[in-house]
Amino acid sequence: MFSIVTFLNAPSFARRMKVAMLSSMYLRNPTDTRGLMVSEFNRLLKKEGHHVEVVAPGDVGIPSEDEIEGIKIHRFTYFLPKSLQKLAYGPGIPTNLSKSWLARFQVPFFALSFLAKAFKHTKGVDLIHCQWIPPGLIGLLVNKIRKKPLVVTVRRVESGKIMKPITRYVLKNADLVLFNSTYTEKESVAIAQPKKSMVLHNSLDTEKFSPLPQERLNKLREDNHIPREANILLFLGLLVEKKGINYLIEAMPAVLKQYPDTYLIIAGHGSEEQKLKDMVTRFRIQDKVIFTGHVDAKTTPTYFNLADVFVCPSIIDSKGDTETLGVVVLEALSCETPVVASRIGGVPDILTPDCGILVPQKDPLALHEAICDLLKDKKKREVMGIAGRKRVVEHFGEDAIRARLRQAYALVIPSQNNAQEEYAHV
Repeated sequence: MFSIVTFLNAPSFARRMKVAMLSSMYLRNPTDTRGLMVSEFNRLLKKEGHHVEVVAPGDVGIPSEDEIEGIKIHRFTYFLPKSLQKLAYGPGIPTNLSKSWLARFQVPFFALSFLAKAFKHTKGVDLIHCQWIPPGLIGLLVNKIRKKPLVVTVRRVESGKIMKPITRYVLKNADLVLFNSTYTEKESVAIAQPKKSMVLHNSLDTEKFSPLPQERLNKLREDNHIPREANILLFLGLLVEKKGINYLIEAMPAVLKQYPDTYLIIAGHGSEEQKLKDMVTRFRIQDKVIFTGHVDAKTTPTYFNLADVFVCPSIIDSKGDTETLGVVVLEALSCETPVVASRIGGVPDILTPDCGILVPQKDPLALHEAICDLLKDKKKREVMGIAGRKRVVEHFGEDAIRARLRQAYALVIPSQNNAQEEYAHV
């Protein structure tokens, strides 16, 4: 593995480049949440002075050539009619593959279409950056011809019978592998040792996710029919197995027994939605649990601000998938909302005892105790909230991640002492 000493001594600037970003999902409109972490990464690249263009799958009702926030996007169609495309988007490719035979059938068409589009739009680039392992394979195939530095960001550990050898090939052959957490690093290097690697956490827009004045929040309370003085717990994310929302629902009767004036907002949509609603009905707590459905990217900061406690009850699911970082935890902390979260995956990279409580996964009793510990002490919540935002700004804010990004790219694009070149300085 690339040594930490070399990392710390890396140049503090990088040559401005043209970067091709290959991703298996990307924003379909400015308020979309799918691929938001990749969009945030591109925002930083753009601020560094790099020119970025994205190659990603298309979807129904969106143009094949698009531009969002100054980033050009080249989208490929992998099945016709588009309305039958089932592999990308929705709850995500892993879930789509497990739920749909048509999605599985579309895999080779997806790969070939991705390869063709990527080959077309990597001509003349300085660097190819791939998000997730499957696009990493596409990037390596394209690079047989392009022969450019290739970077792969690992956001999910791929270890199934088919994906494990692909993961091994990508990890061993990429010029640089970036891990979004120490968890993905540990799980990945157990499969293969990259040539060069480092952990580069997601950054967060701390201006977008920031504390809001109370008057902005009262309207949302009213819209959800929540009394002004009631406690609010929040879950926000995809309603899928690995999020562990059923364990939070199991904890709610005990929470309500201790703090009856408490509401749980479950914001999001996904394959587990009806199952979770049935659980709420079975526990007879439907008057205290609110399902909002999909929440767009513009509204999520308001929900985080509205909550007294954000709960991230994620688990290692039946397929071994889990929370490889926990971006929603970052978002909540940045809004000065204390967090209760499962001690799994990459979440411990973010959540420290001064800004939240980590609990064992799949443990409703532990969730109940941690939630009630925070509900009983408003001052403790306020102190944790301030500490949480401070931690995010210092370790996951734009300045911190941009500095690490410059050092990362310098590992594969050595800076040259040419007076005519433009540089993006620290």
